[in-house]
Amino acid sequence: MNCGESENNILLHVYGELDEAAEAELGQHLSGCADCRAAVEEYRAVLEASRAVDVGPLPEAAIKTIKQAVKTEIVAGAPVHRWSSFLRYAAAILIVLFVWLLLPGVQDTPGPKRTAMSNTGKTLETTTIGSAVGNNTTVAKADKAPEKTTGPRDEVTFAKLDRLGKRINKVNGGIALARAYLGRGGSGGNSRLTRLEGRVSSAKRNLKSILGDE
Repeated sequence: MNCGESENNILLHVYGELDEAAEAELGQHLSGCADCRAAVEEYRAVLEASRAVDVGPLPEAAIKTIKQAVKTEIVAGAPVHRWSSFLRYAAAILIVLFVWLLLPGVQDTPGPKRTAMSNTGKTLETTTIGSAVGNNTTVAKADKAPEKTTGPRDEVTFAKLDRLGKRINKVNGGIALARAYLGRGGSGGNSRLTRLEGRVSSAKRNLKSILGDE
């Protein structure tokens, strides 16, 4: 330990606040350094003199002045949080990613079913797909109707359409949460969220087109 390093520990040594390891290291240095030993004696003399003076309690006005001065110094020296804006965007992206991670776990939940009579007297089964396009869209299916083989779109089942609608709504909800979070921070829109909204809108248009063809 040199004199520069010991200077930081001398005052703690005088007040008896050094740990054993630092105390032993400082004692070894003091045994060979007259200047540092003199500094220790000076600190001890000042400490003894201060203990002999009865200052008394500080006036309330003086305490308020000291508190205000400390508060002003803390505010003036507070570091600028340059990462705050980045953290808001990162949190928004994490919200959207969290929603996407939940998408594979969506379970097939069939909508409410009703029965109706067709013009030919056959009983029809209707399925309401409310989550698919944001409103209640009723699609009628003939009971025991022959399977269609006219194209690949006919292979899309109502359960898949219902699941797709729920996924679209979950993504929309994630985007809304992310935008609300960014709005609290006073920041503008995020280009990634805008692109994601465009993809969701395109998926909804495709879903409506499929339902219109059925």
